[in-house]
Amino acid sequence: MKHNNEIYLKQVYTKSKNEYYLGKKKTDHLPIPESWKCMYGKYELTGEIYTAKDNTLWDISDIKATVSEKNGFLKLDVKSKSEISGTFYFDIISDKSAVLGGVGRSTGDVIKILENGNLYYSGFEFSKTK
Repeated sequence: MKHNNEIYLKQVYTKSKNEYYLGKKKTDHLPIPESWKCMYGKYELTGEIYTAKDNTLWDISDIKATVSEKNGFLKLDVKSKSEISGTFYFDIISDKSAVLGGVGRSTGDVIKILENGNLYYSGFEFSKTK
């Protein structure tokens, strides 16, 4: 649906007649710049890494990430024995930043290329291994 010249998904609850606008607004699909293409590869956590000995579901000490491209989107694969795993697709917003689309939990996150060449995502800093 178009609302104030922006495109959203409109949800209407039939019982209450309440209306909500869901999803992110439609954005221009920017091509992936060379700065991001240079970041393709495998990554691991860097710096001081907390090991959760009492709750292994949240032990992120083994977390690994892979940055690549799929269908014109920046793709981040995160693998771990913990609960933190998955594949995420980002919209490019600049030469150094990309945003995860959507509305709700785990959406709107930003991945950044740091000045030192590492990646920053979800509070974690990753360094390239390959």
